[in-house]
Amino acid sequence: YYTYRVSNGEATITECNNSISGDVIIPSTLGGYPVAIINSGAFENCKSMKSVTIPDSVTTIGASAFGGCSELTAVTMGDNVLSICDGAFSGCTSLISITIPDSVTTIGNFVFHYCDSLTGIWVDADNAKYCSDAFGVLFDKNKTMLIQAPAKLSGSYVIPEGVTILEAGAFKGCGNITSITIPASVAVMYGNVFT
Repeated sequence: YYTYRVSNGEATITECNNSISGDVIIPSTLGGYPVAIINSGAFENCKSMKSVTIPDSVTTIGASAFGGCSELTAVTMGDNVLSICDGAFSGCTSLISITIPDSVTTIGNFVFHYCDSLTGIWVDADNAKYCSDAFGVLFDKNKTMLIQAPAKLSGSYVIPEGVTILEAGAFKGCGNITSITIPASVAVMYGNVFT
């Protein structure tokens, strides 16, 4: 299923045959080389995948790597993922929940946009850069930046005091929210926060 290249003794998955289906376990090695990178768009529009397990060997999940995988309901990330790039899971409309491991140091823009079934973005408590609240809303560790609310967030939501930045599209697709309370601490709201 996989097309890959090798550089510096590590494999990068560049493309996956989009006929791949069911519960997918990405191999930790290809051709004897550890799989370190899932390249931009590598699994894009693999619409028959139901779940995916990303091995501990992977450090980078590229931009739109799993974009448009509309039947994907579950993702298990390995313990050494450092970077989740722009739109990595955008358009995974069936994705229910996701846990960010403690290893992650960089989360790009619009990673979970159009994830219409997402109930929570949960961050390992030991992560030094990011955290989530009791509603599965994603923040930076100090809770000064609200990055992304899950699409299934509902009812009234109170943004915590101390948040200064609402990232672009932070509440995009959250059609079940009835009200949002914005504290006086918020100084910056980037584009399309609520649309």
